[in-house]
Amino acid sequence: MRGYRLCDILPGSADEADLGASPSFDLAWDGHRVLATVEASRVRIASADGQPWQALFPALEVALRRLPVRRVALEGHLVALDAAGRPSFDELSRMVEARDTKEALLVVWDLLHLDGEDMRDKPLEERRSRLAQLLKESRHQLVLSEPLSGDLDQVLASVRALGMRGIVARPKAAPYPTTDAWRSLACGAQAIAWARSLSPPPVVTNADKVLFPRDGYRKRDIVAYYRDVAPLLLPHMAGRPIVAQRWPDGIDDFTWYQHRVPPRRHAPDYLESIPIDGDRRLAVRDERSLLWLVNQAALTFHGWASRAEHLDEP
Repeated sequence: MRGYRLCDILPGSADEADLGASPSFDLAWDGHRVLATVEASRVRIASADGQPWQALFPALEVALRRLPVRRVALEGHLVALDAAGRPSFDELSRMVEARDTKEALLVVWDLLHLDGEDMRDKPLEERRSRLAQLLKESRHQLVLSEPLSGDLDQVLASVRALGMRGIVARPKAAPYPTTDAWRSLACGAQAIAWARSLSPPPVVTNADKVLFPRDGYRKRDIVAYYRDVAPLLLPHMAGRPIVAQRWPDGIDDFTWYQHRVPPRRHAPDYLESIPIDGDRRLAVRDERSLLWLVNQAALTFHGWASRAEHLDEP
């Protein structure tokens, strides 16, 4: 459904001015945040960057198609429960890798469109009420995210005691954010990461291609090397624009510098970017991103002296 996108969720603080007036608190579900749409029986489940996932979640696709509507846009999370009954992104990733997602849930927490009515300008409480009515008779795979009761301190204490990762604060009377953002509060020291991917790790292609002819090192050797040094290298790369030096014909025949992230049809959804002057500059946050680039014959990497939050301050 065109024109609908997920709003941002940024790290927040306990300051009321930061959380907005009269906030409602939801669990920061340990899953994969998606926009699910139905339009004339066509179902799409897409992550924030537009990556479609409905083919890997056929049971959820059927459940969405059976909703008593012709057009709807829902925001929610693909969720899997671990053996203790807690939401687990690791368990969800395992399901996807095994292509066995029949036990996955779509936990829905917002309604953006309903049968020709744009709901984004309605207050959260009205959107939530209409959403509850819509899901009342739905199949068990579609679950309504219920607001957490209590004040901020009580909610955080309860969520922390359950071993969950945190909460999201949303003003009850506010419309759906288009230029602003919701705020998340983590139970631990680290901010909640929302940009996570379900895509599998990269497969090494042309693994026996020799890239260092004088030493006989093949691509598989270079990938193994970068996998070994990733724990040491990634903390220095994180948050910086990266320039990858590409050598597709080997170390003796340099080809080009890569500054930008390729179009999504040519790159995995976990490859991140840093926006600079309208460009999506290359960023490397995790081992998968690093190894995907190495598989593309990026043999050397050059990081900016500054990080994304302070580009003008090396």
